[in-house]
Amino acid sequence: MTKIINVATAAIFNTEEGIRRGMCLYSLRLDDKPRPGMWEWPGGKLDYHMVGGESETPWEAAARECMEELGVTVIPLLHPADSFIGTATIDLVTHIVVLHVVAARLANPAAKPTPIQSQGLRWANPQYAVDSMGCSPGTYPMHRLVIEFMKRHRVECRHEGWEPL
Repeated sequence: MTKIINVATAAIFNTEEGIRRGMCLYSLRLDDKPRPGMWEWPGGKLDYHMVGGESETPWEAAARECMEELGVTVIPLLHPADSFIGTATIDLVTHIVVLHVVAARLANPAAKPTPIQSQGLRWANPQYAVDSMGCSPGTYPMHRLVIEFMKRHRVECRHEGWEPL
């Protein structure tokens, strides 16, 4: 039987006025982790609670991971029900990863994310990230979902490339 791992990731959108508006925050994976030196959104496995055997929701896991990996609190980009972007499944032969993507923003726009569990951070246009930044191949289905979400909800990205944090 193939093992299924549920993972939640947060596409954190910049909501400040200016050139970074509409860009997403990306982190660069550490060299001692799988897929070293690749860019991706913060996220991780859903935790399972010992009592009752229930797991976190994708939103709870993504918010927890943002605090652990970046030291920031995130909130839904839109109404919570509209901030779930979708799910992508990746078959890695030894196991299947089910990726749940949520749209988020910084709870405090003045907060500065810190690369606690990564080599660096940058804001980037999601299309540019897929085309030019060396994103983890497993994130490509998620990027398609995020780009469709941006079109559907008229989230405009004013910059074609990337910006340092």
